[in-house]
Order: sequence, then C-alpha cells, then structure tokens
Amino acid sequence: MDEIAKSNNPYPVAPTGYLLGSYLALALYGVHVSQVFRYFSRHRDSWKIRLLVSWIFLLSTLQILIILASSHQYFVGGIDDPSIWGTFWWPLSFQDGLIPLMAFTAQLYFGRRAWLLIGRRPWMLWVVSILASITLAAGIALAITARIWADDPYVSKDEFKSRPIGIPSQVVAITWMGLSAFTDGCITLLLVWRFRQARNSVFHSTRSLVKRMIALTLETVLLTHIVGGVMCIIFLASPAAHRTKNDLFWVLLECVTELYALSVVFTINSRNPTGPQTPSTFELSTGPKDERDQLPPNLGQTALDIHVEGYQGSTPFGVRPVAVHLQDPVSSRNTDTASSRTDGSSRTGTLSPFTPMDELQYWSTFSPQGVSILTRSNEDIDEQEEISLEKKEDV
Repeated sequence: MDEIAKSNNPYPVAPTGYLLGSYLALALYGVHVSQVFRYFSRHRDSWKIRLLVSWIFLLSTLQILIILASSHQYFVGGIDDPSIWGTFWWPLSFQDGLIPLMAFTAQLYFGRRAWLLIGRRPWMLWVVSILASITLAAGIALAITARIWADDPYVSKDEFKSRPIGIPSQVVAITWMGLSAFTDGCITLLLVWRFRQARNSVFHSTRSLVKRMIALTLETVLLTHIVGGVMCIIFLASPAAHRTKNDLFWVLLECVTELYALSVVFTINSRNPTGPQTPSTFELSTGPKDERDQLPPNLGQTALDIHVEGYQGSTPFGVRPVAVHLQDPVSSRNTDTASSRTDGSSRTGTLSPFTPMDELQYWSTFSPQGVSILTRSNEDIDEQEEISLEKKEDV
C-alpha cells in the first residue's frame, strides 16, 4: 500500500493480516465465552479461581473491543482518508499492553502448576516469577515506546531518524517476544518432564491420565510458545523501517491474547465437574469415601496427585487403597474357597482376582516410588489361619 510506503511508521498495520487476525480472534473469543459459561455452570471453586477466570475474560473482552474499534478506524475511515493506514492509532498501544498482561497471567498460572508438581522448590518459583515479570515490563515498555516513536510518521526521514526512542523501542519489542517464547517453552518442558515421570506406573489409569495431561500441555502452553517464537523471528527478519509490515505477524499478534486465555481456561475446565451440594451428595461427602486416611505416608497422595487440578478424581489417580494380606497369591487362590469381595481386594479367606495392590506387593520395583502395604494385625492373621485349617479338616 502506498500510504504505508510513504509513512515512516515503524509498526504499520498490514491490512490483509489484520483482517484475518481479527476474524480468527473473534472466533477464538466465541470459544472463550463458551468455556467461561461451561466453567461457571460446572465448577464450584474457591474465589481465587473464579477471580482468575473472570480476570482473563475481562482482558480478552477488552482486546476484542480494541480490535473492533481499530477495524472501524482503518477499514471504514481509511476509505475517505487512506493516509490512516500509515499511522499508528493510539488504541493499538493499549492492545500492546494487554497482550503481555495476559501472557503474564498465564505464565504465572502454569508456572505455579509446575512449581507444585515439582515439589515446591523455591528456585522454581523465583525463576518463573522473575522471567514473567521481566516479560511483562518489556511488553508495557513496548506499548509506551511504540506510541511515542510512531507518532506523526509523515515527516522527513532525517527528522524521524533523529528520534532517540527508536532503538529502545525495538530492543524492548525483541525482549518481550523472545523472552515470552522462552518462558513458555521452559514451563512446557518442566510440565512434560514431571508428567513423564509417572508414565512407568503399574496402573493403567495412571498411565492414561498422564498421557492426557501431556497432550493437554502440548496443545495449550506449547502453542503459545510457538506463536511467540514465530513472531520474534518475523520481527527480526523484517526491515527496520517497517518492522510489522507482514501479514502473518498481524494474524498471530491479534490472536495470541486469546490463545493465552484459552490455554488457562481449557486447563481449568478439563477437571472433573464439581456441582452444588445436594442432601445426598452432602451425606456422601461427610462419610468415609475410602481408606486413604489409613495409608502410610509413602502410599498417600503425593504432590503430583494432589495438585493436578482434580484430574484424578476422588482417589489418587483413581486407585482405591485396600488392605492386603501378606501371603503367597498362588497358594491363596488354591486354598481359599470363599466368594470374592465386591471391592476386588485380595484378602485372607477370599477368592478374588489379582488386584493392582497385589501387584505392588510382590513387584514393587515397577512402581515409581516405594509402596508399603496395609497389613492386618498378627491376631487377625492367626485367627484367619485357624478358620482356614478348620475348614480343611471339615472337608
């Protein structure tokens, strides 16, 4: 476009890229609205999680309002005054500030998840917080310097080059995009590495759960990492006179905010729904759900079990702990004649299938962590052995 070529604006708007990016952002915003409705209708979380979802939706809505206003300014106003395409309209500076703010929110959320899953290591919390804060500061600095540098672009080139804000503006732009992509990539690697540690579990439910969580992480956090990296490469490869004169750059720039928003909301909505309490559910919730409180410390929930945002259900990875009698499983099935219990546990005097807890008892080396089995007291074992001997004598 001639107007862009005549202008000294270093951050021009590419018409085709901006239009396609606006369409894509509006489509993603529609998905975001449906996910927010799904969240508030299916989950009853603490006020912190509800505030997080509302905050993300607010930032996303402001982004869409700026896109609609800017589209009217350029595509409608540009009909009568084509020189508008060579200017940098001031609401775009607010958009440049909303994008790093949304990225900062998503990076802290996923960084906290990685911190909890890795074991609350202090260095992890500090690294994620510092990287996210520097990225946010660079993004806000870009929003301010871009507006100052691109103001009044229809001047002589010598006068425009004399503006000292040009180099700092490009430095903070490269810092924001590059550091944002780096932070997203580090969080993705940490989450995937931690989840893969549980893939060797003997439980099929655990392995299936971990696969789903790895796929969810790659589909959300990794996507924003790729988008940020591509934007940084395009920015560096473009001429210094018109850094953003690229259609693909504007497509990614307009939709990256929604990608960050959906990555968080999708993760939150992937948990099991928690509806309001009814008299029947309240009765169940107050009673003992399982024998988890009787488990030894190393068989209880670990940080990975507790802080996976509820994917595993009411028991650690869907595995119900049961008491198991320490005896040879083969001889137990040959000598016991009673019917099996409904919970599928292998106990003395029962004929039951070989359960995962039996597997952990005799092949504990396959488990990622050592497991102690709940055993009965010696008196109970002696009593059960006497009953078994009496049955044999009767036969």
